[in-house]
Amino acid sequence: MNTILMLMTFLSFFAALSIHYSFQAFVSAILGDGSMSRSGRLNINPLKHIDVFGLSVAVVSAFPLGGAPVGLGWGKLVRPDAKNFRIDPNLGVVLVGLSGICINIATGVITAVILGVLPYSRPDSAANFCLNGFLDGGPLQTCLASWQNGAALRVEQFFFVFAAVNISVGLLNILPLFPLDGYHILFGLLPTNSALQYRHSEANQQLILLGILFLLPMLLQFIGFLFNPSELLFQLSATITALFTGPVGAFALRL
Repeated sequence: MNTILMLMTFLSFFAALSIHYSFQAFVSAILGDGSMSRSGRLNINPLKHIDVFGLSVAVVSAFPLGGAPVGLGWGKLVRPDAKNFRIDPNLGVVLVGLSGICINIATGVITAVILGVLPYSRPDSAANFCLNGFLDGGPLQTCLASWQNGAALRVEQFFFVFAAVNISVGLLNILPLFPLDGYHILFGLLPTNSALQYRHSEANQQLILLGILFLLPMLLQFIGFLFNPSELLFQLSATITALFTGPVGAFALRL
């Protein structure tokens, strides 16, 4: 059990949550609706954005009983008053939804790019030997000590995890299920009657989302088939992050 990695994942989720929803409130205000700002959502304090179900998902995914920690979850849906938008209300709803997805993915990619271009992220031959082996945890950190001290490795690890979690949260929110941003986007694109019917199924959509993330993997594991959408999504996000970070990606999830 990698407690440090779990804590990094959970803290990164809280940071991603703050970035996500405060930016959506900002975009909503730019478009003409200040209701989210007045309700305290234009705030980087993650406590302003917590949703009980989403936080529960984050705790379980960051501190799993088995498997690797992943940074998944969600907060309270930003519900702007579309009548206040200076543009078409449906377009405004779509833009607010897209803004949350885009800011998380952009934050993750920019963080990864910065991490990848820093001069100390280039390993020497001894470090390459360690990275290409089968070491993990403490033995890997000891092996890499001649290249970087433990504190520097942990800082790089945290920013890698932060980038991967942001990308993961952004990708998760593409799903068109309440309370994710995909719900916002699809709601804004549907005809009025269909949109109202779609809104009436919010409670069922949240149950479907919980079923996909938790119930489905447990049922499949029971019949001997290992399939965990949360882990797959985070692995995809980590792979995307590693494309920009270079060598840091070779050890970030192994320490």
